[in-house]
Amino acid sequence: MVRCQPRSPGCGIADDQLSQLDGHLFGEPASLYAFAPRLETFDVSPPVLSGAISKTIAAPKGKNSVRVTYKVTAKDTGPPTPRPRCVTATCDSVPVTCKPRSGSRFKVGHTRVSCSATDDSGNKATARFTIRVNRQR
Repeated sequence: MVRCQPRSPGCGIADDQLSQLDGHLFGEPASLYAFAPRLETFDVSPPVLSGAISKTIAAPKGKNSVRVTYKVTAKDTGPPTPRPRCVTATCDSVPVTCKPRSGSRFKVGHTRVSCSATDDSGNKATARFTIRVNRQR
């Protein structure tokens, strides 16, 4: 196997290889060349966020705020990124950051929650939803 050196327009990128097979054709010395480019995939798809759903909560009687929990998740939809320790089906999950965080106290009124997730390739997705806290009467 011979590497394509120097790089030429036909060599492409990464570990492209040019194979040479020497032999005889019709009794004459001959060489056959086979070019096998290594194809690379690039992840340009942002993660997909789930669970960013607006909701309305009633504050306990006599209180001006309530602790609210929610769960927003993200999955990477692009080509898999090699992860040596990744051996489960959760390998495509992406960490999500939300502000205000789940479990925070939300005051009576409307509060906008903003969540984001960035995959290993740097693709970012955001989602927003509203938590509405009503006073109990």
